[in-house]
Amino acid sequence: MKEAGAGRVLWLKVREDHLMAGAQALCEALAGSVAVVESNRLRTVLDPDLFLMLRREGSGPAKATARAVERFADREVRFDGQSFDLRLEALDIVRQRWQLREPPTGIVLAGGASRRMGRDKRAVSMGGITLLEMVITQIRHLVREVIVGVGDATSGPLPPRVRIVADRVAGQGPLMGLASCLAASASDRNLVVACDLPEIPERLVTRLLDAALCHEAAVPQGAGAMLEPLLAVYRRRLLPDAERLLNAGQRRIRPLYVGRDVAFVDLADLGLTVIPNLNTIQQMESYLRSREC
Repeated sequence: MKEAGAGRVLWLKVREDHLMAGAQALCEALAGSVAVVESNRLRTVLDPDLFLMLRREGSGPAKATARAVERFADREVRFDGQSFDLRLEALDIVRQRWQLREPPTGIVLAGGASRRMGRDKRAVSMGGITLLEMVITQIRHLVREVIVGVGDATSGPLPPRVRIVADRVAGQGPLMGLASCLAASASDRNLVVACDLPEIPERLVTRLLDAALCHEAAVPQGAGAMLEPLLAVYRRRLLPDAERLLNAGQRRIRPLYVGRDVAFVDLADLGLTVIPNLNTIQQMESYLRSREC
């Protein structure tokens, strides 16, 4: 660590049943410093700005201490024996806090039952392409890859050049879709969109992605404190909370915000009022008529 440029190196040696006390002592010793900490066990008692897990390809199963915290990882960094799949330039320090400036993963949640539409809304034609393809086209240039979350692996035909992730348990609502896709994501930040959004303002997406660099999620907020949880950015570190809520019987995404560091982005600040979504045939027909005007 000294050779890599560390100003000083500390070694924390503590019994496991005193890990919290040791962590507190370490934080006091590091007060005002920007630190790199190498430890799996400390992640069980500390919540750092950024938690990276290193994995060497072909190294076999991870040790027990790594398996215990792998779901907390913001990003898994892979080493092929010669190089890492993380560019050091992507790591940044802003106001004494670590940030990871990499392209996000795009997650399109397309696992709903489409009951109000009366048919699979993913396949609804919008000027020659399906609604799902329209959504993917709008975000593809903003993300490193696109994951499409579906209710089950037997879902019908889906667009090419996307990764399909089935809900771990079908029929458990959008929170299950989010958790399943976060678990499959290789990114710290994840742009999550519903499959029924015909217009995704790029200026809003840019603001959300910037906000998520220093918050755990960034969610649009409209008039009357109306939230848009299905056009938002979620960091992968929210996965354990999502799993906890699912185990408690929760299906909605909004309870995920309770007690977490969430940035609410005001639509009015960007000159926006609402984000149109198409839940019914009538809404779709009205939207198509408005485009013809």
